[in-house]
Amino acid sequence: MARRGVPRATEDLTSHDFVAYRGLKHLGALGLPEKHAHVLADDMLFLREAAKAGAGIALLPSFLALADVTSGQLVRVMPRYTLSTTSLTMLHPRAQHVPRKVSAFRDFLIDFLQARPLSAPPSPS
Repeated sequence: MARRGVPRATEDLTSHDFVAYRGLKHLGALGLPEKHAHVLADDMLFLREAAKAGAGIALLPSFLALADVTSGQLVRVMPRYTLSTTSLTMLHPRAQHVPRKVSAFRDFLIDFLQARPLSAPPSPS
C-alpha cells in the first residue's frame, strides 16, 4: 500500500497485489480473477504472514486478523466491504445414544464459538 496507496473502492484493487486462498472465489466477489493473486496458498496462517511481510492484500477471516489489526501489524482496508459468511456444521452418525465424547465435543464447540466474536469486524487501531 505504500507504493500504490490505500484502496478506497473495488476499482482501486486492480492495481494491488493479493495473497489469496487457493480455490475460493472471494476475489471474484470483488470483481478480480484468481489469477490477479500474487501469492496463492491453501493455508490461511501463511497468507496472514505473507500479508504482514508485505506480499499483498489478504482477505482474511476477522478472527484470524484481529490481533494483528489491533497491534498495527495489519491494516484493515475498505471496512465497508464484507464478504458473505460461512456456516459450520457438525455431523455424526445417527444413533439412539450419542457417545459421551461426541456430546462433550459438541458442547465444547458450541461454548467455544459463542464465547468468541469470530464474525465481528476487527476494531481499527
